[in-house]
Amino acid sequence: MKNSVLIVDDQSTGRMILAEIVRSIDNVEAITFDTPEAALDYARTHRVDMVITDYQMPTMNGVELVRELRKVVNDDTVPMVLITVDKQSEVRYQALNSGAIDFLIRPIDRIEYRQRFMNLLALRRHEIESANRNKWLEEKVQVATHELRRREVDTLFRLSRAAESRDKVTGMHLPRMAKYSALIARGYGLPVDHQEAIELAAPMHDLGKIGIPDRILQSANNLSYEDMEVMKTHTVLGYELLKDKRF
Repeated sequence: MKNSVLIVDDQSTGRMILAEIVRSIDNVEAITFDTPEAALDYARTHRVDMVITDYQMPTMNGVELVRELRKVVNDDTVPMVLITVDKQSEVRYQALNSGAIDFLIRPIDRIEYRQRFMNLLALRRHEIESANRNKWLEEKVQVATHELRRREVDTLFRLSRAAESRDKVTGMHLPRMAKYSALIARGYGLPVDHQEAIELAAPMHDLGKIGIPDRILQSANNLSYEDMEVMKTHTVLGYELLKDKRF
């Protein structure tokens, strides 16, 4: 994609010379305007990679135009260059304060102007590439995080089902408890991500039953005092299994 450079100058000769300089740079498109208003209208609906504007214009000077373009473009990485015959430092200060990052003095020096423009466009391309790279990395992180989350959830359900399969009497209450826990969390006004975490964690509360002998866990009769004491240890066993894990 070509870089689009906006050239704003009310003098046709100045526009023509600046356009020739810009078009001599590879992979660049020059769009010229004779009024600041036309440039602003274009910038509202099109991509802008650099702006070159004259300072002295009838309806709006270059400093004012740069200030308005900064609001429209809303991208600090777009280089904006002010061109003027005025060598007073006050104008240069105004240009920099308005959002211009460089300024050039007339008469036009084709070699200097071209090199300045090339440098600024190279910087712009670097900023775009960095932004695209960061976006790509963010998308990769999101995909990896989603996959990790999926695996964690799968692990939780597998562990929960393992405990459920050993306890034929009370096992079916696990999914119900998960839903009840989520509803209670919602009722307390907890954030959605906390509600989801509680729903996923709730089925793990009986995980320690994996370590309880079948004769106790699957007994159809009332448990003896000794067997009940063994059954109570499932809470400790569950704690030992999960205490060092971060799901």
